[in-house]
Amino acid sequence: MYKIVATVILSLSFTAIAFWLGEAGKGIFQIAPYAIGSLGCVVIAMTCTKKKKIKILTTIAFATLYACSFYLGDVSFYRTFNNCIIDAGTIRHDL
Repeated sequence: MYKIVATVILSLSFTAIAFWLGEAGKGIFQIAPYAIGSLGCVVIAMTCTKKKKIKILTTIAFATLYACSFYLGDVSFYRTFNNCIIDAGTIRHDL
């Protein structure tokens, strides 16, 4: 039971890190998210049960969740950045 809890906690932690790295606004061509995601895949696979099939499925699920979280963080950054550009013109006009 503790392995399932550890796997879920690690997955959520790495997912939060992926979103945070995506919000850095450096795009997909940076090495840190890939290194951290790879580390996460290894760590999560090690915390799973000993069944190989479950390890593979958990690793695939984690990698998908990690990639989606990083992408959403990147989208969040660019949406916020573009809104700042749009609002800057309005604020400048009001002054």
